[in-house]
Amino acid sequence: MVAVFNEDEEKYHVYLTNFAKDVLEAEDVAKLYGARWDIELIFKELKSRYALDVVNTKNTQIIRSLYLDIDSYAFSKQENIFVSSEV
Repeated sequence: MVAVFNEDEEKYHVYLTNFAKDVLEAEDVAKLYGARWDIELIFKELKSRYALDVVNTKNTQIIRSLYLDIDSYAFSKQENIFVSSEV
């Protein structure tokens, strides 16, 4: 468990992680969680706006490719993601 103080909200944000302290700094865990949350919001938007949750295919390659494209798009939208070089 790590906690990072959010200066804008003036409170701590707490994250559960299985990364060791020597692998990722607490701030890096927070940034990665933020990126993950952005991806979740993109999936939610695509499902509600474009009915992505009812894609009419059973081809797992198409579905995997679609999700990878969405992940890539979401990460490209992140401007401030920085992970320690020790990772």
